Amino acid sequence: MYSNFDKRQELARQTQTVQTFRRIRRGIGAVRNSRAKLIILASLWIMAGIIWLTRHPMMGYGPDTPLAPVLDALTVVVLLLLTAALSLALLWAWGGPWQAGQVQDNLLRIGLVNAVGEPPTLLSVTVNPGNPKVRDYTFYTCGIPVSAWLDCADKIQSALNGSIADISYGEDNQTVTLSLAPPATKWPERIVWYDRNVSLENFVLTLGESQLGPVTVDLRTNAHILLGGVTGSGKTVLLKVLLRQAIDKGARVYIADFKGGVDFKSWFRENCCMSYDMDTTLKTLAEWENELDRRKTLLRDSNCSNIDEYNAMFTETKLHRWAFACDEIAMMLDKTGQSKEQKEKIDKASAVLSLLACQGRSFGLHLILATQRPDANVMPAQVRSNIDYRVCGRADSILSSIIIDSTAAAELIPKNAKGLFMLNDSSGRDTSATVFKSYILPDGAN
Repeated sequence: MYSNFDKRQELARQTQTVQTFRRIRRGIGAVRNSRAKLIILASLWIMAGIIWLTRHPMMGYGPDTPLAPVLDALTVVVLLLLTAALSLALLWAWGGPWQAGQVQDNLLRIGLVNAVGEPPTLLSVTVNPGNPKVRDYTFYTCGIPVSAWLDCADKIQSALNGSIADISYGEDNQTVTLSLAPPATKWPERIVWYDRNVSLENFVLTLGESQLGPVTVDLRTNAHILLGGVTGSGKTVLLKVLLRQAIDKGARVYIADFKGGVDFKSWFRENCCMSYDMDTTLKTLAEWENELDRRKTLLRDSNCSNIDEYNAMFTETKLHRWAFACDEIAMMLDKTGQSKEQKEKIDKASAVLSLLACQGRSFGLHLILATQRPDANVMPAQVRSNIDYRVCGRADSILSSIIIDSTAAAELIPKNAKGLFMLNDSSGRDTSATVFKSYILPDGAN
């Protein structure tokens, strides 16, 4: 009867066997793609053939020797076994990086293992296509979820002697790729936004720069954005960068700022619709609700499924995208200490935001909400669940978990960092985490 230890050992041996065969198979693929490796492998078998043909003089017996048939049989068996063993050794070596064992041992030491104690298997190490200084480490997960990688991110950086620029799932959900920058990589103190940074693609907004290049969000596919971070993390600066681009691209922007609008200078007040209290914000949201109904009718009557199809059909009367931004959603929706009348107003605002979060995507109506409060009850669940694109700056583990569903922002972003953010884009099948430095608007433009 197996003990738990014996069962774990058996599972570990099974995994090792499977991974060995997979590595040999990758080695066969490497031979197919490399003429040099094919020549080496062919040369090995040709040499075995030459040894077979010259076996008699080399071994000192002739074909007429009484034991010649036996010696020939022994020679061919030994040659075949040695040649096959050397061939498999070469295929195994070519099927994986030389540092695989060391890397896996390091991950084992920090406790990144599955339920039976197996570390991830390193499959390849390649140069990142976006940055030659960054290396992409691709692992077979061995059943370890990406959330565990994010939770161990700081330990992984120490174990692999690098700075994590990106963590992403593979297409089959059985591999994870870590993009590692050199450990000495330092973020600039500030990255100023210039108009040349604007994306040429329709309603693609640029947030900042990671170690892999520019970080962008496409409002056509990620309609809503959630920003999080403690006071001084730089989320208001990032919010203004996004809104500035949205305005420049022709969007109509509404800003609810319950801090009195002091963070938004004259340029924003002149180019946006501002509200500073709940009554004005409710009037704004009523306008949005009416616009949603109007756009539903327009798209239905024109047989269009989204705003882009409608604008392509009616070039003279295009619909502009709208963006509703709130710099601190907790100040707008927190019911703590509020009167019955105020709570009713908050409920009404929450209902409209939930409606827009659920239905706004196709109609070009977008929410960009920011919060510094680590309170999951402040934001309606229906709003949060419909926001795919989430960004978290400096935060504690609670706020990080609320915004990006992991504690990675608390672990990877230094406590004194400003303008450094972690992106967790949970849209589609890819789950990725990217650390980036946000842009800051030039003086006089914010």
